[in-house]
Amino acid sequence: MGWTLMGLGLLFALAGIIGLIVLIRYYSLQQSHTAIVQRWSDLMTELNQRQALLAPLAQATAIYAPQERAAVEELAALRNQALRLPSLTSVSWRAQCEARLEVGLNLLRRKLARLAPVQADPRFQVLERQIDTLNQRLRQAAEAYNSAVDSYLDQAESLIGRRLESFLPWEPPVHYALPPHRQSADQPAGPTTTTPATARPL
Repeated sequence: MGWTLMGLGLLFALAGIIGLIVLIRYYSLQQSHTAIVQRWSDLMTELNQRQALLAPLAQATAIYAPQERAAVEELAALRNQALRLPSLTSVSWRAQCEARLEVGLNLLRRKLARLAPVQADPRFQVLERQIDTLNQRLRQAAEAYNSAVDSYLDQAESLIGRRLESFLPWEPPVHYALPPHRQSADQPAGPTTTTPATARPL
């Protein structure tokens, strides 16, 4: 009888230890997911601020290069498409859309920068600096988001983490695919391709 009670006591103690480990792992994953949500919010703030600068760029294009109207309309369409993909469940598609938007934006900037009237317009120079600054902040925000995703996925690599994944109320995170680093406005751009980002297999 005594051995039976001792065995039951050990069994309950072991179950309690396992339950505690699971709770700690769940809390850790939850904290990591909260960090991902915050980093994604920061990234969206930078993306939306850059898109807000498309309006003054379109105005400059209408004044100095009206023949580029089609390019401006394409950028506007890409911006509207990107704004419809704000959630964490659409990270890969948002990254693709933003990459295409950045390529088109830089191409239009290079065309405008070659025009003498544009070069003499201080407003365009200010706009150029604003876009460059936002692009730098955007890349930093994207790298911070990807770092948070890496931290989450590293924790989810454990056996308990993998078991918990099927019970979590959120989808596994994916990386934000960054396009190649932006070239300056007076350098020719090579072809840019962006593929959807996927999470590591869990």
